[in-house]
Formats: sequence, C-alpha cells, structure tokens
Amino acid sequence: MLQEIKELYKYRELIINLVIRDLKVRYKNSYVGFLWSLVNPIIQVATITVIFKYVMPMKIPNYSAYLFCAFLSWSFFFYSLLDSCDSIILHAGIVKKTYFPREAMPISVCISNLVHFCLAMVVFIAYVLFYLKAPALATW
Repeated sequence: MLQEIKELYKYRELIINLVIRDLKVRYKNSYVGFLWSLVNPIIQVATITVIFKYVMPMKIPNYSAYLFCAFLSWSFFFYSLLDSCDSIILHAGIVKKTYFPREAMPISVCISNLVHFCLAMVVFIAYVLFYLKAPALATW
C-alpha cells in the first residue's frame, strides 16, 4: 500500500495536469463557463425549496439552507463516483500507450470535482451569511 502511494506521489504532476485539463475541457464551449457550476445548484435548490415550502408546505425553518448543504455534498459524491467510474474507459488511448499508475485517472477526476465543490461551498457560505445578516429576508 505504501509503495502505491509513493508511486502516485512520483506522478503528482500528471495528476495536476489531468485536473487542469479536466477543468478546462468541462466548460470549453460554454459562454457562462465556470459560473454555471455555481449557478446550477442554486437554481435547483431554489426550485426544490419552492416546491416543498409552498406547493407542499413544510414547516422547517431555513429549509433551503439545509437542502443546499445536503445537495452540494450529494452532488460532489455523485459526480465524483460517476466520473471516476468512466475515467479509465474514456481515456483508454492514454492508458494503453504509456505507463502510469491507473489510480491517477480517478483521483484526478475526484480532485477536479473537489474544486467545484469548494467553489460551491463558498457560495453556500455566502448564502448562510445572508441568512444571518438579513433574517427578515431569509424567511422565503
């Protein structure tokens, strides 16, 4: 186990380059770009909040904050697992032509999803601070 970790450490530049490539490719042809990964969870949480707060009334205070926190964690887990499973198959050409630890592909995908998760957490923290600063506006 320790040998595999040492080998991954030797290939850390490869992992970093794979993460950077994944982040560039993901939003290459998008006008909104990286901002879309931050706006998309907010729109989904707002839609679910409206449904569960007004269409099917629930009496949970700050329901949208709870939902937003859970949604971000779940989406990080879901997309990391989904993308990691496909990463070696999608990069079969690279895997067949050169030697490197095969664990580098799923690790790089998880790290790129972690970058998105951290940026979304910044939005979540701003959202929570909004609740603390403006409690009268936070009742929606």
